[in-house]
Amino acid sequence: MNDRKASSPPVLTGRHFRQARQVAITRMIVCSCNVLSDGQVRACLQPGPGCPRTPAQVYGCLGCSPKCGRCARTIRSILRKAMDEAAPAHACSTACEASCSLGSFQTTREPEGVAA
Repeated sequence: MNDRKASSPPVLTGRHFRQARQVAITRMIVCSCNVLSDGQVRACLQPGPGCPRTPAQVYGCLGCSPKCGRCARTIRSILRKAMDEAAPAHACSTACEASCSLGSFQTTREPEGVAA
């Protein structure tokens, strides 16, 4: 017989509660099938020729493949946000301009505010 008593989880208060909450916020699971977090998706997004531009490329970068596909929209949103944030900080040289995914991403987007 096991003499250990079941103990309840510790109660977090003050600073520890805020830290635990922040960790939970920054580590959101975006793909339940592959158990991928938003942080893992962001970690594979580096401006340059090897940067993934599609959810399928993100899966390849992370060594897995899509299963049900329900997370594709969320991954695409993370991609778009990361590319928008990186755009002002990244300037392509003439050597990388043709193959840079950041430049390609910017040129494939529809211009805003232009009437057809």
